[in-house]
Amino acid sequence: MMVSEEEKVSVRRFVKGQLRDEPDLSTLTLGILKKRYLAHAGCESLSSEARKFMKQVVEEELAKMQKNDDSGSEPETKKPQKKRKREKEELESEDETESTAKKTRSRQSGSSSGRI
Repeated sequence: MMVSEEEKVSVRRFVKGQLRDEPDLSTLTLGILKKRYLAHAGCESLSSEARKFMKQVVEEELAKMQKNDDSGSEPETKKPQKKRKREKEELESEDETESTAKKTRSRQSGSSSGRI
């Protein structure tokens, strides 16, 4: 049984959307994509040809995404270093806030014990 053109278009459109909208591609498997597609299409199963076609589409789309990343044509991608730097700055500011709070508490307890 061959995969119809209509089903090919549907599978390709679905896979593209899933890959585009998934924030962490490492959690996306062919099995997950298949289950999501079945729910999306309202089917109970996929033919072996349709599964093979879906796998082919995933491979093609991931190759395109990788090619786009390598060429730097996607301005949306951010370098992880900037995020790490921002996280480090946030941690440092939290440490400063914490030490300020400890100083305030120790002053309060010291000054209150002197009043008793």
